[in-house]
Amino acid sequence: MPGSFPPDPTAATSPVPDPTSEPIPSPLARALRKAGEAVLYALVALAPWVAAGTTPAAEFGLALGGVLLAGLWAAHAVVAGRFAFRADVVAVCLAGLVAWSAVQLVPLPEAVVGVACPARLELHRTLLPDRAEVLPGETAAEPRPTVLTLTTDAAATRTFLARVLGLLLVYAAARNWLATRASFPRFARVAAVNGTLLAVYAVARAYLAPADFAEWGRVGDWLGGGGFGPFPDRAAFPDTIALCLGLTVGATLSHRRGDDAEPGPAVRHGWTAAGVVRAGAARAAVAVMVVSLVVGISGGLVAVVAAAGVAWVLTRVHAESRGRAVLAAAVALGATTVVWLGTVVAERKFPIASSVDVVSRGEAVGAWRGAAGLIPQFWSTGTGNGTFAAAEATVRSTARGGPPLAHAGNEWLEALIEGGVVRLGLTVALPAGVLWVVGRGYLRRRSRSVGPWLIGAWFGLAAVTLHAAAGAVVHVPAVALFVAAAAGFAVAGATNAEFVPARIRVRKIRAEDTAVSIVITVPLGAEPLPPVAPPGWVARGWLATGVGAFVLIASGLVAVDARSRDRAERLRAEATRAGDEETALVAAVAAAAARPDDPAALAAAGDASARAGRVPAALAYYRAARAANPLAPRPHVRLGELTGSVVVGEPAVTHFARAERVAPADAAVWFAVGQAARARGDAAAAWAAWKHALAVSVEYARPILAVAGRELTPAEVRARLLPDDPVVLMAAADVLFPDRGARAADRAPFVAEAAALFAARRTLTADEFVTLAAVRDEQGQTDDAAEAWQRALALAPHRADVRDRYTRWLEQEERYGEAIVQLKWLKKWAPALPDLQDRLDAAHHGLQLADTIRK
Repeated sequence: MPGSFPPDPTAATSPVPDPTSEPIPSPLARALRKAGEAVLYALVALAPWVAAGTTPAAEFGLALGGVLLAGLWAAHAVVAGRFAFRADVVAVCLAGLVAWSAVQLVPLPEAVVGVACPARLELHRTLLPDRAEVLPGETAAEPRPTVLTLTTDAAATRTFLARVLGLLLVYAAARNWLATRASFPRFARVAAVNGTLLAVYAVARAYLAPADFAEWGRVGDWLGGGGFGPFPDRAAFPDTIALCLGLTVGATLSHRRGDDAEPGPAVRHGWTAAGVVRAGAARAAVAVMVVSLVVGISGGLVAVVAAAGVAWVLTRVHAESRGRAVLAAAVALGATTVVWLGTVVAERKFPIASSVDVVSRGEAVGAWRGAAGLIPQFWSTGTGNGTFAAAEATVRSTARGGPPLAHAGNEWLEALIEGGVVRLGLTVALPAGVLWVVGRGYLRRRSRSVGPWLIGAWFGLAAVTLHAAAGAVVHVPAVALFVAAAAGFAVAGATNAEFVPARIRVRKIRAEDTAVSIVITVPLGAEPLPPVAPPGWVARGWLATGVGAFVLIASGLVAVDARSRDRAERLRAEATRAGDEETALVAAVAAAAARPDDPAALAAAGDASARAGRVPAALAYYRAARAANPLAPRPHVRLGELTGSVVVGEPAVTHFARAERVAPADAAVWFAVGQAARARGDAAAAWAAWKHALAVSVEYARPILAVAGRELTPAEVRARLLPDDPVVLMAAADVLFPDRGARAADRAPFVAEAAALFAARRTLTADEFVTLAAVRDEQGQTDDAAEAWQRALALAPHRADVRDRYTRWLEQEERYGEAIVQLKWLKKWAPALPDLQDRLDAAHHGLQLADTIRK
């Protein structure tokens, strides 16, 4: 009969049920989930714009957002009567880092610590006196504690614990609650929009002058910058953009696929205006982000290119067995690349004048080789999570000097030093596990719409993993937050059955009659689901409420720690700005009360008390700071300087010896040691200590040489005080004989020796080239001086101080044409420098006068 068709025997086949699906949620539960999505997207999108979350205030704001997210998740658990959690590799590793940090904070008997980490016990016994000092008003000395923590700085380890706990909560919320087949593309769109805005702002800031941004007023200050875009550290930018770029490409490819629509009539869309606009916008976003990566070139770009190459190889593999082999090879290659990058390049974490220098291979290897000296002592338990800066200072060589390293610039080395083999194992398993799970999920689901999402996320996560070998980007809160959220969505997409609904196969049957021709689709049965992860642990009823409350409390602990750090930082800043000593004292004491075991806050309170004339209180704060972190040099130095005010205590030399041990390359320590030696009449010890200080840095050259110039002859200054460093020699000449014209004969030996030392060096830094230019100028070698200035600018093109000194030399040499070019650059990029317009007018006048004379 026309218009009829035979029944299909598989028409009754229904889709395979999703084992991880939850009951149909109520409207309130759906509203809570949408609110949770909005909070997570807001956190991920806004974090980069508030100085990448690197300030205490910004981090506290992110922690409050985490509390709101946890509160919504807990409320959803109450309303839905259900709380699901999957203990995957990421959750286990993050939880392991939290647990290990907690273990490091537990006070243990000396006998236990002696077995677990003998070096930690040795520090406890040698850096703390047998009996504490007796201060004025005290009657008895307290003995050294017989229990101690594995960490050397409890406050730093507690902060590390809080930060990792916050990341665990964000990951768990994304993985177990918010990641769905409908929310993944929304997350990708948020990343695409935010990545585009970040790229546009970064490129604009790279090419526009500070004067242009000054028109933005407070908005420009709030957005921050100084590194690249809103990121204070240039190295963090490529990791964020890599994740945004991968998710953008994945979302675009997934939208074009549309091959696993929900069961129902098949509908095919042709070209539409909305589709054309959407595709064009996606391509433009990708182009802008790629351009920003090239403009902001750094070590992270190498990781991005390497991750893109491996991701492309994965997309070319078709057989799953071969895909697993390629994935395993990619993970192994990534690990090898990590080790290789860890010995080749690292980005400097202590920029000077907002410049970004790259450490050479030799310097990077030297820095890590020095820090690796801690491994034989602390391989078992580490120095304490979050304590790398203080620990690295104890093995830093005098030749390196410089500001302290907040992080190693190599995540694997830092993990081993701070947390021993336990943290190293967790740190290695974390990225390897997530890349394996997401990569394997992509190979299994590449033909589904979730496949492009997974390979895009895999690319971004792989770039961050590779860059972690040569940068501290994972310690930037904005990057860590984004990585945690992206990992949660990617792991869910790779394992949850909800992301691959059963596809209904259809057969078209044409039914014709005399009037119409009708095409009808007939269901032929459901496609079976690929293997998926088990549903995990599910709490119901009152247990779900209890677990939700626990999550909320955990997020509150994260916020409490962030709040204490923010309050202490604000109060310390207030103490610094205070116009009188009493106001500064009140603020500093309040900061110490906010962080009672923070050695920095305690030492600052001691300094404020000493300036206010309250020496006993200052001594008490310094003593507490030493107990909080015996590796901090400041408390040892100040206790040595104030020994005369102690009723019963150790001699000053003992305190200074401890300071020398914990900070052998700290110029401030050696300057204080020299001052104390001179005060007690030991001139030889004073000159030796000050020579050590000058070998580390020229920071104290002027006060040291001012004293030496009164008590020593120039020959004695050179023999007893000055190291074989041309920069120090020229600094000494400038202090001892500031008049270059009248005292040229006295300066000549210093200049000649500096030139000889430069000739023996193969590579120079920007500052050394500046000094070399001064040497060549005094020797009358003007062309060589100009070349040295050019080399200095090539190494530090963004440093206004170097360019300003070069410009003044050009003005001195009456090279007004070249000076005008440099003055215009300074006026545009460093408008805060004084008298720029007057100097520019004078240069124009000098150039006109020179032209007139020439004619």
